Amino acid sequence: MISDAHKGSIWCADWLNDIIVTGDENSTVKMWKVEDDGRELKQVMQCPKAVHLLGVNDLHIHPAGDYVTTLSLEGVLRRFSLDPKDPDSLNNSVKALEESQHTINTAVEEGHDPVWCFTMDVAGRLICGTKSGAIRIYRYGAAPGEYTLDETIDTPLTFARSIAMRTGRLAVCGAQGELAVFDAANEGSFVRRFVVSAQSSAIRPVAFNPDGTKVVTVCDTGLVRTLDAADGALIATHSGHQGALYTAAWAASGDVFATAGAAGQVMLWQASSGDLLAKLDGPPSGGVWAVKFGPERRLLVADGTGRLTIYSVASG
Repeated sequence: MISDAHKGSIWCADWLNDIIVTGDENSTVKMWKVEDDGRELKQVMQCPKAVHLLGVNDLHIHPAGDYVTTLSLEGVLRRFSLDPKDPDSLNNSVKALEESQHTINTAVEEGHDPVWCFTMDVAGRLICGTKSGAIRIYRYGAAPGEYTLDETIDTPLTFARSIAMRTGRLAVCGAQGELAVFDAANEGSFVRRFVVSAQSSAIRPVAFNPDGTKVVTVCDTGLVRTLDAADGALIATHSGHQGALYTAAWAASGDVFATAGAAGQVMLWQASSGDLLAKLDGPPSGGVWAVKFGPERRLLVADGTGRLTIYSVASG
């Protein structure tokens, strides 16, 4: 555990192989190296403050592990190299990043519909959900600051609060508890499969299981629901949390998933039965904003006090 990993609430995190990247309410982004079989974290890089203005509310490491894209509350997407020698790496100054960094400022685009959440496909395209509920698909250009908008897809959602992608399927959740699932189509587009009312209030995150057949949704009322990704049918409802939920993640094995939120408690659930397997006590205040599974069934917990903790999770 690192009790002072960030000087503020850690809002988001991602874990790929031995690399973890975290972002906080103060717009700080840090890269960590996982060592000693997941028992130790070593800070490798940190971006200068003021790269974002309103905090980092989402981030994803590219599947190849060469860069990370971050998103701030003002709707600005920024790409950082994870190689310290590159001019657009997290270690460089604000001036160097302004000259070399790939940036997409959706807040100033025509129509003023800022991006609120995003995910990334294997080609590096940014699949984004906006405040109007639309999906926009961006691609970075060759030069810093260049990008293209490949497609805009309308949805019935009033506000895209969370988005996830797995095995050619895309899930987008809304501020009124809606879940819309899309299938990948030709030329990188998506075709809507179904829309259902998955929760009674705003869905924070949505998370696919590893084979893309199930999704877990969590919401502001503290309710956890597992649904069939093919038709939206309810599989199970999981109760026990108090307060709003902020995050959910599946283990790579697909037999266990984790949920957490404002009360600070992390709950581990057995996917096959829906039973509660364990409760992990979090911070006394600040809540838990991000959970991520890494290799060897390690679970990263990032909380509102700026603390990072890694747990070893037994088989479900």
